[in-house]
This record gives sequence, structure tokens and C-alpha cells, in this order.
Amino acid sequence: EIDGLCKIFIDKKSNTIAGCAILADGASELIVAISNMIIMQTPIDKINSLIFPHPTVGEIIKEAL
Repeated sequence: EIDGLCKIFIDKKSNTIAGCAILADGASELIVAISNMIIMQTPIDKINSLIFPHPTVGEIIKEAL
């Protein structure tokens, strides 16, 4: 049994998220956050500075990075 899976694809040139695959309860809610990060071309270091509360499903994004 697994709690979930998150695979993030990084564009190394721009240091931003190029894509993401999420399999988890609450994945539909996480898609909104990831898609905004992609659209806004948020740098990875900026995302890593965000606070992801524990325990939450959302922290899978930080763990994947």
C-alpha cells in the first residue's frame, strides 16, 4: 500500500516545472497548485521556500522536488 506518488519534471534551462504526474487522494486539488506553478514559471528555489504543512497531501510536492 502506498500513500501516493508525485513525479515532477523539471526544465533545467529555466529551472521551472515542465510537467507533473500525481496519484494520490486529493490529487485533483494539487493539480491546481502545480498548474499555477507551471503557468507562472515559478523557479524551483522559490517553490522550495514555500511552507508545506505536515501532515498534508500537499507536502508531496515539496518531497518530490
